[in-house]
Amino acid sequence: MIDKIITNRLGLPEPLVNAVRRDPYDSKGSDITVTSLLKPPRAVALEREHREEIVQDASEMLWSLVGQIGHSILERAAVEGMVERRLFAEVNGWKVSGQADLIPPDLLIDYKFTTCWSCKNGLKPEWEQQLNALRWLAHRNGIELKSAQIIALYRDWSKLEARRSSDYPQHQVQVFDVPLWPMEKAAAWMMTRVCLHQNAKSALESGQALPECTSEERWEKPAKWAIHKEGRERAVKLHDTESGALAHLATLDKKHRIELRPGEQVRCENYCNAAPWCSFFSELKRDSK
Repeated sequence: MIDKIITNRLGLPEPLVNAVRRDPYDSKGSDITVTSLLKPPRAVALEREHREEIVQDASEMLWSLVGQIGHSILERAAVEGMVERRLFAEVNGWKVSGQADLIPPDLLIDYKFTTCWSCKNGLKPEWEQQLNALRWLAHRNGIELKSAQIIALYRDWSKLEARRSSDYPQHQVQVFDVPLWPMEKAAAWMMTRVCLHQNAKSALESGQALPECTSEERWEKPAKWAIHKEGRERAVKLHDTESGALAHLATLDKKHRIELRPGEQVRCENYCNAAPWCSFFSELKRDSK
């Protein structure tokens, strides 16, 4: 558990802030959880090292609180099966744990209180990884699961947008069937992720360079070159390369122009608690000045 310093810059009511601060989450002595395995090893190692220095405002944690409330309410529906049971297994000398929201006789379910945008491309790869890791943990604890589902509850869903666009989620809740991996693949994934995190932890402790986060882990949005037309708000076309944009511009009249849209490291700039101590992020900020 990360021992964050929770601030209240917006002056929110104290009961609300206290609810955020009193997060009951407990990994039960695990060396690492499935949730942390999914994160970049560099970020997790830095968060561990600076856990007592991490500062986050209560206003930035309200959706997490809503998710906790939602899970508590959903416990009412659990007649059979296990609700939020934490499962454990040893992987390469580390105690790994994961918490399943609900396990009826042979079905693993995980509820996600999320945004419509997050599911625009269907089931997120990390959700598939998470549920297969949980299924593997269940298997190691003598529980055999034949199927797995993500239940996505969209907190920003709009009935009006659903009417306007067929590409928009048509309901506020969506069920995703999760493809199940062979147990050998799940075991290999667990071993690989644990070793990556162990190596990052060892590197930090010995003063060696930490592994870099991949572009996928940084949620990188590459730079784009946009073709704009005078009097039109939206871009006519986006190009991945400047040469492609220039070639396109050469076929258009003088009312068109090129505009560079700089790339962005979304996780680093907006969602990583380790950013203040990350050399990559420091260089990113310096280069953007």
